This record gives sequence, structure tokens and C-alpha cells, in this order.
Amino acid sequence: MSSYKIGLDFGTTNSIISYLTPNGELEAFPYPPPNGEKYVPSFIAYHPDGYTEIGTPARTAAAHDSSVETYGNFKMRLPLKESEFG
Repeated sequence: MSSYKIGLDFGTTNSIISYLTPNGELEAFPYPPPNGEKYVPSFIAYHPDGYTEIGTPARTAAAHDSSVETYGNFKMRLPLKESEFG
């Protein structure tokens, strides 16, 4: 079984997920796969029907549909200490 080391960077404006390949190279996961962007806007949208979007589609949904619950700049709401995890 292969294993990868991954890194998450939740930026205020953009976020990125990267991984270390077996030969030691750092690669970014594209979103949406397979040929998407490396950087994704740090935005999440939760639709009333349970559908969740991230990045540019989430930002667009927020601008056009007031029934969508959206979060931007969520980095500031992430737990800072292990004791804050649920």
C-alpha cells in the first residue's frame, strides 16, 4: 500500500493541498481534478439540499443565491489548540 504525506494550506484568500511524491517531489492536487487549478479560493457554500461547493463555484453561489450558507476567511475560525478539537 502506498502512502503520501500531504500538506494543507488554508490561506485567507486561497487554499492549496499538496503532497510529497514517493520520489520526494512536491506536487499540488489540482481542483477540480484532473486538470484544475492549484490554488482554490478559500470559500465554502452549503446549499439547503445538502450539496456543498468549494472555491469559485461557492463564491458564485454566495453572490447569486441568498439561501446558500457560505463561509469565506474560515481560516480565522480554525482551532488553534488541540484542546479545541471536538
